[in-house]
Amino acid sequence: MLQSEEYLVTREILAEAVERNCRDALDHYGGIEYIASALRTNLEAGIIGDPTDLKSRCEAFGSNKPTSQPRWPLAHTIKRILWDALRDTTILLLLCCAMLSLAIGIKINGAAEGIVYALFFILALSFVVCFGVVARFLRERWMLRKFSKRNGDVLVVRNGLVDAILESDLVVGDIVWLTTGDRVPADGIFINGDDSFKLNADLEVDYSQSPSLFTGGEVSQGRCCMLVTSVGDNTERNRLMRNIGDDHRLQLLDAIEKTSSKFDKIWLSLWLVLLVVQFVRCFVAKKVQADKDPKGVKNRMEDLMKEVVKKERLKAKGLFMMLLVLVFASREGLPLALFVSLSYASHRIKSCKATVAQLQASATVGLITTICATGLVLKHSDMAELWIGFDLVHHHLQVDAQLVEALRQGILLHSSTNGCFEEICLLSWARAVLGLTNTETECYYNYTSMVRYQIAANLWCSILESECQVEDKVMVHVHWRGSPDSILPICSHYYTLQGNIESLDALKATAFKQLLAPYGQCCFAFAHKREIQDEENNIKTLQTGLILLGLVCLKNPYSAEFIQSIQHCQESGVSVRFVVDNDINTARIIAVYSGLLRREDDGKIVDARDFRNQSEADRLKMVDDILVMANATPGDKMLMVKYLQKRHVVAAASAAIRDSPLLKQADVGIFLGTSNEDADIFVPSSGFTQIPAILNLGRRVCRSIGKIVQLKLIMEVSAFTINIVSLLAGNGREALGSLQLLWINLVMEILGAAAVAVTTIYGSSARANTDPVYGSGRIITGPMWMSIAVQSSFQVAVILILLLKGETVFQVSESAVGTMVFNCYAFCQVCLLIPAIEIRRGDVAAGQSCVFLCIVVVIGILQVAVVEIVGAIARRPRLGINLWCICVGISSLSLPLSWAANLIIRISRL
Repeated sequence: MLQSEEYLVTREILAEAVERNCRDALDHYGGIEYIASALRTNLEAGIIGDPTDLKSRCEAFGSNKPTSQPRWPLAHTIKRILWDALRDTTILLLLCCAMLSLAIGIKINGAAEGIVYALFFILALSFVVCFGVVARFLRERWMLRKFSKRNGDVLVVRNGLVDAILESDLVVGDIVWLTTGDRVPADGIFINGDDSFKLNADLEVDYSQSPSLFTGGEVSQGRCCMLVTSVGDNTERNRLMRNIGDDHRLQLLDAIEKTSSKFDKIWLSLWLVLLVVQFVRCFVAKKVQADKDPKGVKNRMEDLMKEVVKKERLKAKGLFMMLLVLVFASREGLPLALFVSLSYASHRIKSCKATVAQLQASATVGLITTICATGLVLKHSDMAELWIGFDLVHHHLQVDAQLVEALRQGILLHSSTNGCFEEICLLSWARAVLGLTNTETECYYNYTSMVRYQIAANLWCSILESECQVEDKVMVHVHWRGSPDSILPICSHYYTLQGNIESLDALKATAFKQLLAPYGQCCFAFAHKREIQDEENNIKTLQTGLILLGLVCLKNPYSAEFIQSIQHCQESGVSVRFVVDNDINTARIIAVYSGLLRREDDGKIVDARDFRNQSEADRLKMVDDILVMANATPGDKMLMVKYLQKRHVVAAASAAIRDSPLLKQADVGIFLGTSNEDADIFVPSSGFTQIPAILNLGRRVCRSIGKIVQLKLIMEVSAFTINIVSLLAGNGREALGSLQLLWINLVMEILGAAAVAVTTIYGSSARANTDPVYGSGRIITGPMWMSIAVQSSFQVAVILILLLKGETVFQVSESAVGTMVFNCYAFCQVCLLIPAIEIRRGDVAAGQSCVFLCIVVVIGILQVAVVEIVGAIARRPRLGINLWCICVGISSLSLPLSWAANLIIRISRL
């Protein structure tokens, strides 16, 4: 342990005192006065604050200067990103293709033209590399600016004066003043503050009993004074953050990009093989002329390669540019399409009263299989209603003190933490509302001078000796507890709110029963009397002269919306688990009342210490069976999530600022509050009740992304195949030009992705959604492969037939056929959008259908405009209306193919 000789307390002791977060634990270490004294801090004047004092505190307890800055200096960032880009396999393959094309071009066309081609290749390749480099560089700069904004000023008391210093200059022992809007800069202990003081992350906290303040909290109202106990890497948040691995999260978009990158490598590898064969033909062919087959039989590949070499001037440039466009569209275009979809999703999620901090989270949340809810609050005042006479008590201070003491005795004598669920609830309520303590519970329940009788299943009687004596005779308190039906008939009087005694006749007894009718069976009645001890303890005697103390009616403290949200999650195939810092009985109450547990499900609730003390193998075995974990520290919560992540996609939902590391570790962190830098999604007001709607919308986002990836792969596969076949078997010119491919990719990545997003993501009802999503398993599923194969084959077949027979069938020129090929390819992609629409009853409104149709019309208008403008500039013949209709008609043939493929897929699932 690190401890300076100048200080009487270590950083470990300070951390433990703050972590336990209770007044009793603080008093165990001597209270805040002793801790301040041990830190050489005056609670009024603060620390001395001279350079020597500050240096000694930094040496003993560390500094508040962050160590989580960007790993590389800004001056080296651009070089590092450029170096990473040049090491990319896709870029290296492109570079190899460029070099081989250059060598072949120089061999065939001469050095001068080869150098021109080389400059052209280098310029195009540099654009592809630098575009991504610049984007990443700007992102790093943005992160650095965001980080620098967090280092704000804080008000501290040093040497009796209030001074504003940078947050990074804060040291252990400082007295910090926090006002509304301030961020808690370090871990510390609450000294004093306004009665209205409250942090955004805290619902109902008594800071005199829970005095710890943790880094990252934001003051929502009031002001307070705190003693700093941990700074920098020694704060609880940063200690827990160090336990989070780099690859702990499910990175959905990274996985999609890796899958797309595999296809890029396939295209480039195939082209590289062709270039190698061409290179061999160009430089080695003359040496092997003598070895030709005397029979004149040629290998088919040799014939094809000869045809390739004949038109190398056109092919080298055309194929390389096509590959460059496909790679660029995949590397930068696919993220653009996903950005469009996720941006719309982030807008739609506002209908769930939530805000997305990380765009990727709006998709990842759709893959969630388990939710760990933490920071749940049990409002004891809502657990029961107390009736004294015919008056509903809102606070026990309204009731006569002697009456409250008698009621407390009655509850303690007939309740046990080992009793039934109702007794546990009653005792928990009494502790919080009537001020019972654990010491009182043990004393009353273990009195040797107490006699307890069970008259019936729901009727108890206890006799407790009083300390008072009358004429040397012992006085006893006789307490009865039972259901109102059992207690009311044996009571002759009842207490009023002011402590007066009124007679209880049959009419009033009936009025009491009518009063309690809405509460059902969860009602307790308490009766009491004082009398001289009877050695025989005759039950009939004990039943006379009783006075009704009061009626306690248990009720569910949680709203119906909260309970329904738990059910919706379970019906959607998402398991919900509670990980709370309450004791095991309170955790059971929370779980049962929320509908997560049944009263008999004792085996599904565990103490965090039991889980923590297990071996790794045992933890992995038992983690799936745990629905509730009690007495959990922030480290225990992270341990639970860590083992759940081995088999599940896990979301963590919490309203506590202490759970920031947990939100960071989970695949999706949902903060049930206004702001948290470590959360992915914020739900400011509605809390857990909006989570089912968020999950449902997330699944829609996943389906939207799946469709976008599928459409993108169809475009790439068909474009590559069409151009390769047309170049090798045709006249040496690519069927689809590079600019044409770039235009279609740009339109589909923006407008096409928007059309899919509008019709797929719209609709965020909280009803159960059990549809499977592609991200829960492989990114490209079997049905997606089938659609890709069918649609790509159709597009390749149509374009090649049009290239070969278009001039003859339609009696048009070669340039007109090229324009028709361009139009057919573009309209085929548009037709693929139509089967992507999800039309379900109540899901897609007429407005969204109109938006989709408008997008399709805009794409058609843009295509016509581009063709006409380019044709006018290049002086190409215009297509007549009949040829435009033929292009649309040919493209629309993909619709019945899509519907047939979908029908086959549905039949195969039956």
